[in-house]
Amino acid sequence: MGRIPPATVKRLCFYLHLLERLKKEGKEYVSSKELAERLDLTDTQVRRDLVYFGKMGKRGMGYEIEKLIKELRKILKIEKPRRAILIGAGNLGTALLASPFFRKRVEIVAAFDADINKVGRRIHGVPVYSDCEISRVVREMGIKIAILTTPPDVAPDIAGILINAGIQGILNFTPASIKSPPGVFIHDVDLTMELEYLSFFVEEE
Repeated sequence: MGRIPPATVKRLCFYLHLLERLKKEGKEYVSSKELAERLDLTDTQVRRDLVYFGKMGKRGMGYEIEKLIKELRKILKIEKPRRAILIGAGNLGTALLASPFFRKRVEIVAAFDADINKVGRRIHGVPVYSDCEISRVVREMGIKIAILTTPPDVAPDIAGILINAGIQGILNFTPASIKSPPGVFIHDVDLTMELEYLSFFVEEE
């Protein structure tokens, strides 16, 4: 399988979530047309994306949902929850630790915080370490993914520590701009920007 473009990977995530909903509804097969309509895509785009899986569709029936889910999980490397650490056990970090939907996809094995009153505790079952132990824990546990929910002023420095320790992917919930070397992927989730985008489409009273 060749390298999949980032835009296609994003759509594969949408397909997976939709297919899991359809499975819960009791459906066994789905057509590329239905996938396209539900996700506001074209039928051609869906077929082009799913060509990475080979010829999986059945004429007159469409795609077998269970089989396609398994293939998507394999291609997205989430056949089982990925292990990760969380940096910043404040309000947002704690909310993520508490979310069963978030932790369905990721197994957070450790959290880190600068607050000594949180260090040594467990938050929703996850042990909290001091920030100064990040490098040691990452290396000892072989962690490759980190979730960053720290104050923005310390985020770049923390990201540098994570990258030097061997982290390859950072989910950045801070508004800070983080530079990364080749081989390290930073995915920014700016909740404020998302709210501003949503606000544009909502009429004033």
